[in-house]
This record gives sequence, C-alpha cells and structure tokens, in this order.
Amino acid sequence: MGALPVATVLVAIALLLVGVVRPHLLTRGIGNSCHAMEKYGKSLTIDNPRYLPAAHFQNARVPRETACFACHTTYTLYGDLTAKLHGLQHVWVAYLGTVSEHIKLYTPYNNRECLHCHDGTRGFEDNSEHQKERARIQKNELSCLSQGCHPNVHAVDELDKLKLWPGATEAKQ
Repeated sequence: MGALPVATVLVAIALLLVGVVRPHLLTRGIGNSCHAMEKYGKSLTIDNPRYLPAAHFQNARVPRETACFACHTTYTLYGDLTAKLHGLQHVWVAYLGTVSEHIKLYTPYNNRECLHCHDGTRGFEDNSEHQKERARIQKNELSCLSQGCHPNVHAVDELDKLKLWPGATEAKQ
C-alpha cells in the first residue's frame, strides 16, 4: 500500500473519531468523571438562584448535557491552541500526575463568555447597571463575576453547607 492510501485511511479514521468521540468529550459526564471535577458538577445543583452556574443549569439557560463546555469553551481542547495544550495537560495530569484539590483557571474568566449569550437579551439590556457599565463590561475592565454583580459561582468549598436542588436527579438525564 502506497503512502497516499495510508494517509487517506488515517485521515478517514481521524475524522470518524472526531465525529464520534468529540460530542462525548463536550458532556458533563466526561468532565465530571474526573474526581477533581465532581464537586463542580455537583455545584450545578445548588438550590439558590444567586449561584450563577446552578441558575444557568437548572433553568436550561445552557444545554444541560454540555453545561460546562457552554461557559468554559476557552478552557478545553476545542478552544485556541493554548486551550488545546492546557486540555492535553489536564489529561496528562489526570492519568500520570497528581491532580490539585483546588482547581484554578489559567486566566481570569472573560466577560466574552457571558456576553456571547447575554448581550442583546432583554434581561441584560433592561438592567440599569449593565447599561451604566456597558463599556467596561465589554472591554473586560469590570468582571461580570465581581462583587456586587454576579460573584457566586461554583462555591465548591461550601457545598456541604448549601441546600441542593431536589430536581437535580431528573435534570441529570
């Protein structure tokens, strides 16, 4: 078999794997199967609308099955080259290293991830604080996650003290 047919077969296999495996890699199930991420998945069930990820998940503001990927696209193998390298590093550490108990983002969360869905929506546009600070929010000078805005995110260190949503079992399906 010549080099061209071998390359064609390898490309075909790669495309098949990407088509079959990639959708599964975007799911909460694969991300939360990692011990270090379990509590982040559980934080989606906090029974308090002031916790942003929980409110988005429980009210289907993001697709439930791909809830993590919907807000963290730049931190996965499907973001830019740097994100892909970080994603490969996560896989490497998960299988061959020691996973840290406290997970931190590589860079501060960018408002672009919020504005991708919220900019132009009635809830965003009708909010006087959003209008007053619009330029700073869009330039990422004022974080959507700052104190006084939407500071309650995953709260993984408080999970044992917080009430969890009883409907979470049904939402997992």
